[in-house]
Parts: sequence; C-alpha cells; structure tokens
Amino acid sequence: MELRNTEQELNDMLIVYESLYRCDHQTGLPALELPPVHQQVLDANTTSFTTFATPEDALQALQSLHAKFFSSDLETRRKKFEQRLADKDPITGAPRYGEKTATRVQNVLELHGLLKQATWAAFGLELETEEGDNEDAVNNITGAGANSSVVANLQSAIEAKQEATRQAELKKQQQAKAAEAERLAQEERQRQEEERQRQEAEEARRQEEAELNRAANEAREATRRAQEAAAQAEQDWINSIPKGPGGVRTQIQILKDDTQDDPATQKTALASLLTIFTQIAQHPEEINFRRIRRDHPQFHQDIGRFKGGREVLIAAGFQLTTLDDVPVFFSKEPDLESDMDGWSLWFDNLKANLEVVKEMQ
Repeated sequence: MELRNTEQELNDMLIVYESLYRCDHQTGLPALELPPVHQQVLDANTTSFTTFATPEDALQALQSLHAKFFSSDLETRRKKFEQRLADKDPITGAPRYGEKTATRVQNVLELHGLLKQATWAAFGLELETEEGDNEDAVNNITGAGANSSVVANLQSAIEAKQEATRQAELKKQQQAKAAEAERLAQEERQRQEEERQRQEAEEARRQEEAELNRAANEAREATRRAQEAAAQAEQDWINSIPKGPGGVRTQIQILKDDTQDDPATQKTALASLLTIFTQIAQHPEEINFRRIRRDHPQFHQDIGRFKGGREVLIAAGFQLTTLDDVPVFFSKEPDLESDMDGWSLWFDNLKANLEVVKEMQ
C-alpha cells in the first residue's frame, strides 16, 4: 500500500511538472528525459494536464511541487525504500524485495530523483543539499529562485501582467475623466428631458393603474358572485337529497331507472357502488376507501354520469370537499377516541347503507 501510494503521489507530481513544462507562460522548465515506464504514465494521463490560467498560478504550482520534496513523510519513504532495496535476508542472502517489487521501487526512486533534481534546479538549488540543510534551503528559496531562469521567467511574466493591468487602469481613469466632463455637460439637458418624460409616464401609469384596479375589482366581484352562486346551487342540490338508508335506496332506484335499457352498464354501476361501500365497511380506518375523486374518469364512467349516481353518495353521508387540492366525495370518520358515540352512529349508518346497496343489486 505504501509503495502504491508513493507511486501515485510521484505520478501526480510528474503530471504537474509536465503541465508546467507545457503551459503558455514560457516557464523555461527543461524537458524531462523520462525512461519509457514514466513516459507511459504521461501518455496515459494527457487529459489530466492542468492549464494554468495565469503565471501566478504556474508559480504557485511550482512552489507547491518544490515544497513536497521537503516533506518529511516523502523523504522518510524514499530512504526506507532505498534501505529495503539494499537489504538482504541474513540467512539466505536473497534480496528483501522480489524482482517485480524491486523494479517498482527502483522506478519510484528514479522518478523521485528526476523530479527533485529538475524542481530544485528551477529554484537555483543544488541537489547535493543534505537532509540537515533542508531548513536552510527552504529559507533561501526566494533568494535563490530569483536568480533561476524558471522562476525569473514567471516573475517577469507576473510583473509584465501587473504593468499591463496598471497601464490599462490608468487609461481607464483617463477615459473616465473625459467621459465625466462630457457627462456633466449633458447632465442638465438630460435631467430636464427625463423629468418631463417621468411626469408623462407617471400620469399614464396612474391612469393605467386606476383602470386595472377597476377591472380587477369587477373581475373579483364577478368571480365572488359566481362562486357564491355555485356554492349555493351545490348546497341546494345537497339539501334536496334525502339522507340515510332510505335516501340511498331512492337514489339507487333512480340510477337503476336511468340504466334500465343497458343491463351491463347497470350491473357495473351497482357493482361499483357495492365495492365502495364494502371496502369502507371492512376498512373504516382507511381514508383512501372513504375518498372518491369527483372528477375521476372511472367513477364518472361507472357511476357519476347516471342520474342518482352522485346523489347516492350524498344520501349515504358523503361530503363534498377538497383534499390535497382535489375535489372529492368524502365520508368523514368521527374520532374514535374523543367521540365514541358519534363514531358508532357513523359506522351503524355505513353498515345500514351497505345493506341497502346489497339489497338493490
């Protein structure tokens, strides 16, 4: 696992180095002379190359890459691999690593050396720096890097970009001053014209708003009257229907009279009513059995389109209401815990209505 992780880390660092080498900011990094095994890594990861948007990004990436070689963890792993590669079994004298693993370790050490040498050279540091000198090398990185062509190229690019930005800002300020002078010359004329247009627009807006308010009020009033009339008509219709088992019997008879010329249709309507009332009686706690969509195509086809079809539900105690924004016929179950008597009356009426439905089949 440690070897695999180190391989992956160095391969990622190789891709970063190659991205810096190929970037558009003319870093001046030397091309790495890679053995085939490492070149294959680059060839397989061309889509992973980073395009650095600015020389600042490229310099930061180079500094981050360099800093990794001062990582005690990476350095510790390198030394461990070197030691294990040289170790031999004290009894057999055989190498500690097998041939395949030894090759992988040699490749890791080789890539580590190539990258470290190239990266340190970019900062003007000598690869011979020993472990004890690492801290001094880190502290001297800025001064040393200033003399290296790679860092100098990037810093020159950054300075050129900053100078171009400064010149652009200066030109922008000059243009802004000229524009301000022109604006001040036109401001009064524009103000007067805008004030005239504003007053005209305000007057037109007030007139339009008044007209819209009048039309909206009329529409709301018309809607209110229509809703009240519809609600009253619906309530009158509900009030006109006798309730209870007797009313259920009356409405089923009306339905049968309306379907007497089509026995199959009549049979379907009566069977559908029987299903509705049976399901409720068997499962009074199940709200889905007590809720029938008023506009459901199947309900309309089987029952609702006939005289007495909707009325039989009203006679059975169903209410016209809306649940989840859907108009429904709803048989409301009283709360069993708080209204035991009410629930008993409701359920007795339900069973009585079911008997009527069965009787009228």
